[in-house]
Amino acid sequence: MAAWRLIATFGSAAAAMDLARRAPEALSLPAAVAESLRTAAWQEAEREVAVARSEGLQWHFPKLDRAASELNEIAGPPLVLAIAGKRELLDGGGPRVAIVGARTATPYGAQQSRRFSAALSENGVTVVSGFARGIDREAHRAALDVQGKTLGVLGSGLLEPYPVDDRELLGRMRERGCLLSEFPLRAGARREHFPRRNRVISGLSRGVLVVEAGRASGSLLTARWALDQDRDLWVLPGRVDSPMSAGCHDLLKQGAAIVDSPQDVLSDLGLVVVPRSASGRRVQGSAGGVLELGEPSVKRLLLDRARGGATLEELSDACAGHEEALFGALLQLEMAGEISRGPGGYYYAVEGPVGRAP
Repeated sequence: MAAWRLIATFGSAAAAMDLARRAPEALSLPAAVAESLRTAAWQEAEREVAVARSEGLQWHFPKLDRAASELNEIAGPPLVLAIAGKRELLDGGGPRVAIVGARTATPYGAQQSRRFSAALSENGVTVVSGFARGIDREAHRAALDVQGKTLGVLGSGLLEPYPVDDRELLGRMRERGCLLSEFPLRAGARREHFPRRNRVISGLSRGVLVVEAGRASGSLLTARWALDQDRDLWVLPGRVDSPMSAGCHDLLKQGAAIVDSPQDVLSDLGLVVVPRSASGRRVQGSAGGVLELGEPSVKRLLLDRARGGATLEELSDACAGHEEALFGALLQLEMAGEISRGPGGYYYAVEGPVGRAP
């Protein structure tokens, strides 16, 4: 990128711009480009700074700031990101995971986006997405609903957010989340902006979760960026006859990691699940290791239901209302050797399953 080469050569953007004004021939650039740097570009930069100040916006420089240092690992990191909202969300405090998918999400896709985003947020993960309709917005909204952290990367300028049909969520993102853009503040959404936006989404993240995607979905570009940037790539399977899951299934055939619960992602991140009660309070294990969520406990429910063997769906039905606690409790039981997984996807209580033989 020419801008990075100029900065590397002259030490800073200000030094390069100053030289363009005083001795443009020293830059070895075409005359028209040097003239633009000397006049129009300089004036535009000054206007951007003035507008940002008046709008309460901030700036993030990946090469200069320690925050979001992951962006320095990718090819062609953005020179600068404009920020609206809580800038401190870039400063770490837990891993980031991108949740992306179709704009025309099915009810299944929207539900799974909310499910994964809420569970990851509750366990200290910052959710990153692109503020698009469908999967992206459901992920942002679910993170905010559980008091979690979320970053939205726009394909337009911060003062021309696209799309603008959800002012309520936009306001929540600016108040409690963070919106980012590498484009001029008043730049409109353009087709060529979105691949660039997608590389920032994956670049900010430890990994990318594709929830639902057709074969023409832009989220597949984010998946490709994730692979190019050596990020984790997780994919949620869908109905085999649904066009909205065809892109996901293609990624799975190409070797992406399949996930069916938030625990899969959290385990890859090295995080221990902290289940939550139905009231939203974090649940602590008792001295005996039982996760008390009222009477009976989820753990006891799982053991009772698995005595004759049960599928994951049957276990989920038995624990209706405590689905998020289900996966943490089931993992603990498996690690303790109290439940085992047998052929056909059945789970069995180890102390003597009856009925269905493993």
